Amino acid sequence: MSRPENGALSNHKQYVGFFSPSAPTARVLARGWTLTVLFLGFLLSAFVSFVGPSVLRDEFFYDANTIAKVGHTAVEDRVGDEGSFAVIADFYKAIGLIDHPLLAGLFGVALGAVVIGLAIWRAGGLRCNLFSLALVSSAFLLNGVFLGQFTKEIMISMVVALVVGLPRNKRADLVIICAMILVSAEFRMYWALLLVVYLGFRFLLSPRIQVNGRSLDFRKPWVTITAIVLASVVFSLAIGIYTGDSGDHFRTSVNEVRLGDGSTATLIPRYVAGEGQLVGILNNLLTMVFMVIPMPLLALMRPYYLASALLIFALWANVFLGFRKLKVSTNTWALRAFALMVGFLVAQGVFEPDYGSALRHLAPLVPALILLHEFPVNEKTTLGKGN
Repeated sequence: MSRPENGALSNHKQYVGFFSPSAPTARVLARGWTLTVLFLGFLLSAFVSFVGPSVLRDEFFYDANTIAKVGHTAVEDRVGDEGSFAVIADFYKAIGLIDHPLLAGLFGVALGAVVIGLAIWRAGGLRCNLFSLALVSSAFLLNGVFLGQFTKEIMISMVVALVVGLPRNKRADLVIICAMILVSAEFRMYWALLLVVYLGFRFLLSPRIQVNGRSLDFRKPWVTITAIVLASVVFSLAIGIYTGDSGDHFRTSVNEVRLGDGSTATLIPRYVAGEGQLVGILNNLLTMVFMVIPMPLLALMRPYYLASALLIFALWANVFLGFRKLKVSTNTWALRAFALMVGFLVAQGVFEPDYGSALRHLAPLVPALILLHEFPVNEKTTLGKGN
């Protein structure tokens, strides 16, 4: 009589696990089913990439159009202020795709799909869970929208591939650090700030570090929250001193040019008016909070913005779910993913000008969120262990 009872209990756990946000008891899909999900996801991304120019608004393709324009301009005829657009345009030209936007989109989609697959592999497989399947579906949808075109996000996707794919050793960590330095030098300056936070959470905030007899272990919520706030404050002060303005200088200087021109309805406002370092610090801290809980986007009360706000919140929620599991786990790939996402959040709070850009920049990092949601607390069940 015990076997039917055990079977019923197992079925009940799997049923509950399917609807649980953290999927602790959900079974892992068989490899064949996982590959089927990945293949269908790739098809979804490719379809979105193909139909995107016909159904999405023009602002989704500002970067793509700029990259194409720069790529078709001779180097000697460029005006010199193209910056990272010139770097990525030359990359597409070097691989022979600058004249083939459709193939360039498929290249980005394929790259994003590979990184999603790497994240699932390192997490030990995809769980039969409603939230897991929704997260992976969202990843492929965003993959098609933002990587299925000429885009700088493919470079970010490559870094994420290193974070979730490389083995757990010092040489791999060095490669990841060098890749982040390259991104900050050639594409996005704020990745230098991201790297500082990444290094802190990845290597410094551990039980080995003691202050007045108390360990600075990031697994303690107060340590993580304090470190995030301090990082934002220090970066804000540094920016204020460097620019001679407040710490939110970069965001406000960009948005002042765009105010009133109708280019975007989702500009991130200054929540605290005035001048001085304290104002910049407060605005950056509030921006960081509203990156995770996008109340200004919800306040627009339009279907697209409501859906975007809910999606952003749902994506960031996986960082908190991952943090809960990391309190009792030492999974290297999850540690990397968590450090990456915390660094990205702090950098977004300082630099991000609008919610449209926030979602675009978040899109290639979603595989790290998949890893944080899916990885098991018991590392013995991880398929990628030891590689």
